[in-house]
Amino acid sequence: MLTVPAAATEPQPVWVFDCEHFGTGKYRYMVAPSAIKIINTANGGIALAKAPTWRVSCFRESEKLEWTAPLSNFDESAISSYIDVPTKREPKKFTILGKETLLGLKCLKCKLIDNRVVWVAEEVHAAPQTTETVARYFNYPSSGGIPLRVIDPSTSPQKERLKPEELEKRRQREKFAKQVPWLSFKGIKVAAAGNLTVDLKSWKKIEYKAGDFEYPKGYKQTRDLKEVIISKEYRDVIKGLVDDLSR
Repeated sequence: MLTVPAAATEPQPVWVFDCEHFGTGKYRYMVAPSAIKIINTANGGIALAKAPTWRVSCFRESEKLEWTAPLSNFDESAISSYIDVPTKREPKKFTILGKETLLGLKCLKCKLIDNRVVWVAEEVHAAPQTTETVARYFNYPSSGGIPLRVIDPSTSPQKERLKPEELEKRRQREKFAKQVPWLSFKGIKVAAAGNLTVDLKSWKKIEYKAGDFEYPKGYKQTRDLKEVIISKEYRDVIKGLVDDLSR
């Protein structure tokens, strides 16, 4: 569970968590006491926030393009717009169900008020803004930790009888999924079978290096977050898919 780091006489390690979000791809979290970096390892998008300002920078190194805003104005769920009004994200009430280990990592298993169950690392000591950055990035309720495994009962599968037009939509989705590898519809289906939407794949601790948490310099600025999150060539395709899935 994340806590405010106490003053230390020696450098604190960086926790590195590799997780798979079924349906959107694989992500790496680099968590330092006063900084966090989220890397979409499939499409190259990066989000970075750190003390003292906790300004959020979303950027693509390959395109030298950056979107930036205060943490209170950051919400990737509103992917097509910039939030001009600061928003508060209060910690959501949760119940600690117990302790478990994931791949040898000590975790707390918690149940949120919406019945979602999350596992968070017990021994990570970092500023609360690191948790908030992740919560805003994935549009999660803040639970006091970085979700390393998530079970969402709302994803329970239902028997379906698809009409011909629905089958055609599925074929189109599969076609687009091959064009956009990190958007895995197969992953959504597999995850739903067990209600598992996020899972920890590996973790480690490494030495802190300031260079790992440097804001980009000299990048072209954009106020359109989707220009950073999604490469230009696939933007229209994914917008259509999102619209389709929301119906």
